[in-house]
Amino acid sequence: MKIQSTSPYRGDGTRLFPGGDGLFDNYTSLCYNSFLMTAAEAPESHGRQRRFVAPADGLPDLGEKGDPYAPIVAAFKLQGVNDLKPDTIRQIRERTTSGLELVRTLAAAEILREGRTPKKDAFFVEYGALGVLRREKRTDANSKAFRVRQLRKKLVAEFSVDEDMMGGLVRGLRIDLFYTPAPQLGTAFTTNFRGTVASFLKDFGKYNDGQKADAISRRWNRAKTVRNFYGILFSQPKAVTAAWAPYEMEPICTLARNRLDHHSPITPFDRMVLEGINGNRSDRVIISKIRADIGITVPRQVVNYWRALLMGRITIGAQKTDQSNLKTQAPATGSNHPEF
Repeated sequence: MKIQSTSPYRGDGTRLFPGGDGLFDNYTSLCYNSFLMTAAEAPESHGRQRRFVAPADGLPDLGEKGDPYAPIVAAFKLQGVNDLKPDTIRQIRERTTSGLELVRTLAAAEILREGRTPKKDAFFVEYGALGVLRREKRTDANSKAFRVRQLRKKLVAEFSVDEDMMGGLVRGLRIDLFYTPAPQLGTAFTTNFRGTVASFLKDFGKYNDGQKADAISRRWNRAKTVRNFYGILFSQPKAVTAAWAPYEMEPICTLARNRLDHHSPITPFDRMVLEGINGNRSDRVIISKIRADIGITVPRQVVNYWRALLMGRITIGAQKTDQSNLKTQAPATGSNHPEF
């Protein structure tokens, strides 16, 4: 892909973006390591000398002090970065900021251009498969329901995230499904999902709360769509939303595998969240829209977690995910999110 700019060269004939016309090709993988880095500063300087910040991995050359800003702003705008300010360029040139946010904005812009989110789908294939493998039902006389708390702890350990992040990702998953149009989900998934809901309501009514299960069933029977079910679920107490988690894992795994087979098309919620990093809509606007559409108020870190998942910053397995830049408030004991 060529960088189209009215002036891709400086006055001395050198390129604004060294490395050839393919600099932005596959930008997400190029910048992957920078997602997990923390900007490192040089040792404390003496007197009035400035402290210099190391540039983020994958940061393009933005020129030297005195070079014009306009060609760089124009070139980045063609790549989908709509809010690059001259002050940001100046600070990066002077090494008073690492440029990490710009690297992440470029990665988000590339995902929006390509319209694919394979990292999210790969995560939920593993989440669903492990969940089905690890879930187990209680064996006491009073209940045969799934052991939700034990399942959550097992998944938190295997995914190397804390309970707050796991709860936030599950909430993000359900918001994503609420916003995804039925044709994008597919007929096979919807049919399978309806059967899973029927099993859940039957078990919940038998082992947990018959009246609550009947009330949900009446609302569900009005429109047996994925959107309607999650709209109902979001209005329920944690006893219901947590009990549903082990049931949804199998259809989620199937859906994620199918999406990977079809190049992981971006969803409306994915697009909403990625646009939030690029100045097109703020996180506050995203949270307000969710509240208006679904009737719930989500913490800002749910948006942060989902964005990080889309860009490959949340890992699976032994390597602990760096969560230092994802949290916007201290988590309470256990999960802040009632989903799981």
